Amino acid sequence: MRPGVTVADRFRIERLAGSGGMGSVYRATDLTDNSPVALKILHRGTEHQEKRLEREARILADLRHPGIVRYVAHGVAGDRTRYLALEWLEGEDLAERVARARLSVDGAVTLLRRLAGALGAAHERGIVHRDVTPGNIFLPGGALEGAKICDFGIARAGLFAWEDGAGVVRRYERPGARGGVTLGTPGYMAPEQARGDVRVDARADVFSLGCVLWSCLTGRPPFAGDQVMTILAKAALVGPPRLSALRPDVPAALDDLVAWMLEKDPEGRPRDGNEVLASAAEVCIAGDEAGDLHDGAPASAARLGRALAESAAGEQRLLSVVLIHGALPGDDAAGAPGPAAAAEPPAPALDGAPRAATEAAVRAAAAPFGGRVERLAPTWLLVLLPGGGAAADAEPPRSAGAQARTATDQAVHAARCALALRSLLPEGASVALATGQDVEAGRWSARQVIDRAAALIGARARAGPARAAGQGGHGVLIDDATAAGLVALGRAGVARRFPELGAGRDAAGVRPGERAPEQLVPEGLGQGEGAGARALAEGRAAVSAFSLEELIRAIACGDAEGSPETMLAMAHARLDDLHPAVRRILRAASVFGEAFWRGGVAALLGGAQRAPDLDAWLPELVARELIERRAASRYPGEEEYTFRHARLQEAAYATLSRGDRLLGHRLAGAWLEQVGELDAIALAEHFDNGGEHGRAMRWFLRGAAQALGRGDLAAAIAHAERGARHGDLCDRLADADPDEEGGAPSDPRGPRGGATLAALRLVQAEAHRWRGELEHAQRCAAQAARRLPRGTPLWFRAADELMIASGRRGDYMLTTAWAKEVGTCGDPAEDGEPADDGARSDDGAPRSEPRAAVAVADVRSARVIALCSAARQLFPAGRYAAAEALVARVRALAGDLASLAPRAAGEVHRLLGARARHLGDPAGDLAGYTAAVEAFERAGDAREACTTRVNLGVALLKLGELERAGEELSAALAAADGMGLRTVATRSRQHLGLVLAARGQLDEALALTRQVILECRGQGDLRLEGGTRVHAALIAHAAGDFGAAESDARDAAEILQVMPPSRAGALAALARALTAQGRPDEALAAAREAEGILARHGGIDAFESLVFVALVEAARAAGDADGACAAAARARDRLLARAAAITDPSVRESFLHRVRENAMLLSLARLCLGESAAVTAARRASRP
Repeated sequence: MRPGVTVADRFRIERLAGSGGMGSVYRATDLTDNSPVALKILHRGTEHQEKRLEREARILADLRHPGIVRYVAHGVAGDRTRYLALEWLEGEDLAERVARARLSVDGAVTLLRRLAGALGAAHERGIVHRDVTPGNIFLPGGALEGAKICDFGIARAGLFAWEDGAGVVRRYERPGARGGVTLGTPGYMAPEQARGDVRVDARADVFSLGCVLWSCLTGRPPFAGDQVMTILAKAALVGPPRLSALRPDVPAALDDLVAWMLEKDPEGRPRDGNEVLASAAEVCIAGDEAGDLHDGAPASAARLGRALAESAAGEQRLLSVVLIHGALPGDDAAGAPGPAAAAEPPAPALDGAPRAATEAAVRAAAAPFGGRVERLAPTWLLVLLPGGGAAADAEPPRSAGAQARTATDQAVHAARCALALRSLLPEGASVALATGQDVEAGRWSARQVIDRAAALIGARARAGPARAAGQGGHGVLIDDATAAGLVALGRAGVARRFPELGAGRDAAGVRPGERAPEQLVPEGLGQGEGAGARALAEGRAAVSAFSLEELIRAIACGDAEGSPETMLAMAHARLDDLHPAVRRILRAASVFGEAFWRGGVAALLGGAQRAPDLDAWLPELVARELIERRAASRYPGEEEYTFRHARLQEAAYATLSRGDRLLGHRLAGAWLEQVGELDAIALAEHFDNGGEHGRAMRWFLRGAAQALGRGDLAAAIAHAERGARHGDLCDRLADADPDEEGGAPSDPRGPRGGATLAALRLVQAEAHRWRGELEHAQRCAAQAARRLPRGTPLWFRAADELMIASGRRGDYMLTTAWAKEVGTCGDPAEDGEPADDGARSDDGAPRSEPRAAVAVADVRSARVIALCSAARQLFPAGRYAAAEALVARVRALAGDLASLAPRAAGEVHRLLGARARHLGDPAGDLAGYTAAVEAFERAGDAREACTTRVNLGVALLKLGELERAGEELSAALAAADGMGLRTVATRSRQHLGLVLAARGQLDEALALTRQVILECRGQGDLRLEGGTRVHAALIAHAAGDFGAAESDARDAAEILQVMPPSRAGALAALARALTAQGRPDEALAAAREAEGILARHGGIDAFESLVFVALVEAARAAGDADGACAAAARARDRLLARAAAITDPSVRESFLHRVRENAMLLSLARLCLGESAAVTAARRASRP
């Protein structure tokens, strides 16, 4: 395709970027937002190729992740050409990067995290890439942290699963590849993929990702060969060597992870990208803390953790592990120790028995406790003891080997097992016990528990048992019967159920109640730690003495919160000792957070029938100091309570199953709505956690609008983004319906919440604009406009934001297109379109939130505002005729401004001020902006009043009112800084630079102007940058630096190519700099070009007098006295005509003599005209 060709009336071809067997890829421009895209064109494709492109498009449209190339659009153009548009990426692919040099370990881990997260997002949606190779991974700008996965051409959309509005998981499976067909790239394919198995799932991508990481670190793929079949056979039958054999600098944890990913059997690999991501995150933790103690443990530990997570159900469960470290016979020959192994003392042999017999003895001893034993490495054995949840509390354990049912039972159970195993081991062998949760983050929490146990053993080796036990963490060493007393782990009630653990010389140290907390605190902390730490310890009452001492040790070490795992475990223990009915109350209360209400808890427990139980138990919970009642409630008539400690609330919440959480948050959100909760984000969070996408989206919209209203722009953007994610999810769920294959796009006002999503994007667009993030503002506004019915208030608002952002970025083609669109849009009723904003509630009824979010009362005001914005953007582009036509429409539509909403009236006044400025009417300029500021202040719109105050300051500056101009600009700057309006602050500083220059403070003025230029670059504001460079040129000229003045003027003229009125000022500044350097011919050419712009447009917004000053100076320097005289006469007449419109004599005088360019022009005119009169007299005198 030739450059300039438009595809599907949207994408304009720029150039060919590449071609292949299926078609070509072009760099093109998306005309909706002027962004670059990669346009994949399929030329005369077969039916199979067409289906492949369609499948890739649908898959990419379903994915949203920064590590996956972004989908833009796809379809069939008018000539039946199929296309797929993706984001344009500049950089290189990973294959090119690795061909130059291997990656560092840090770089490889960074890349792994990025790609694993991206694949995890795809795997969550049931999508398997099936061709993860270095060539399909792109590095924008060469940055590893920005890597993106591309080419989903052979990806398989397999099992999709999602939750519907009722919390029911629904699934369907699309047909995949035929069995026996090998798809992928040899050297990176998983064995099952190489065999052509029918069921190729996410674990195939995990294998391929392991191959990619291997090649990044070694410079070659793990499976290589001369023939394709040789490569496939190696992948299917022979595993690669350990990565550390080729890269000794690779940490053991990373070496283990890659080996795990490259397991030949898919059952032995991480199950998806998310599990790889969790393990990759743990690589650094293990490497920093106790990675040298694992000796191959991570892969096995994570497999066990995964098995536990998959078998867990109901409430969240506790997991205990017993980790044994010792040298079995023959261990010395088993392999070289890890890097830190030499730092450990030699581990003793286990009773001198053969390895198999000793391991069998451990298995036999653990079996009665339900322990699962696995060898992690030659010197490590792991015994895993899965616990139960409170859901099973009603059924006590039937035997010692039965699964523990409560946290306290679990501690007792694990302690007995650890003691039984310890009795098998000789002195010097290490046994550690640790406990944690096995579900909720089930892919990796088991490994954290094992890491804690390993860290304890490592600490023992380095510092001895006492220090190891005191270092916190929810675990202990089992060195002898006395140390076994520490397995109480801070759980109240263990001493009561397991008294034999307290026997020994320090029994008093582990019995609750022996010493009061206030006696223990000074002993552990000394006298200087203050009341805060004492209160911290006292606030964690009703725990064993050991628990308190452990917390005191943590405080003494600087950890004021203590070990989170330990605190959570103690809270679990307190729950375990409570009546089941009380636990239910606390679990329901925990859904609300640290504060809750009686009525809310009743609603979650089933309504009024639960009231007697609540009334009986809530006072009891207060008496037990688990909760406390607040004196005043935020909801009249509702008793308000709080948890005494946040850990108790966390523990109660942790026992809820996922289904209970979903239902609980939905009920909590509905109850809070009913009682009139005003915190929109609190409601949004509940519906978000409850899976109520539509309601969450609407409350996030209200919260975002509230944040925007109070000036918290960052919060507005963040809240809107969270709401938009719900809208995107609704879209994906609708797109995932197999019955919609090839169907028309859904109505944006339908159940997918298009109008609400558009309103969220509008909030973001406005917030980004005020923050000076114009590219983001333009993109969000474009996304909103595409979703909205033409002619509705939100559509006009989207057009307004889009024109402002694109105009300031210098994209006047897009600005003009939207100005035309707005100008030709009549009343919605005339166009046959609905007059509402398109928002719908769950039952299809119109909603008002989007209207409130953008503060537009009606269509008329919205149209007036958009038309004003369109006209204001056309004036700087030099489209005066089109702008005047829109001004006429605004006047006709607005009528009596008193009948308009103040915000709309302010926009009309601002437009009239801008029009006057561009037509050279300083009086109208001042009047328009003065009235606009007053109108915006009446409307309570502080941001618009602030930005318009900058224009008012400029109007005063053009009149020579330096003091008043400085006051207005300084006030605007202070207000903008206070509200976080970066773009307004930048404009204020831009013109304060001219005030400083007018006062003769040239160095300060130039420094400030240079700062503004940098700010403009960061914001992408070409219009402001170009104008500021003109200012810099004038200040440099005044300072006598004509070379710098020329450079700045040339830069300004280049930037302002598409803004002729502003470019005239740049050319004038250039002409003056050239004249000052003795280059009159060049100067005269630039000055005449500037005057030509002025003549064509009839006026310019700034520097009109400067154009004539430059022209007269250049003509005089070039020896064209007559031309200089004529130009001076024209300029003087125009200047005096402009001054005549100023009715105040003092202001008129200021305009003529205090504005530097005006005063220079009058002086030149007097000089030129005086010389002309003398020459004429001399000529007459010389006549015969």
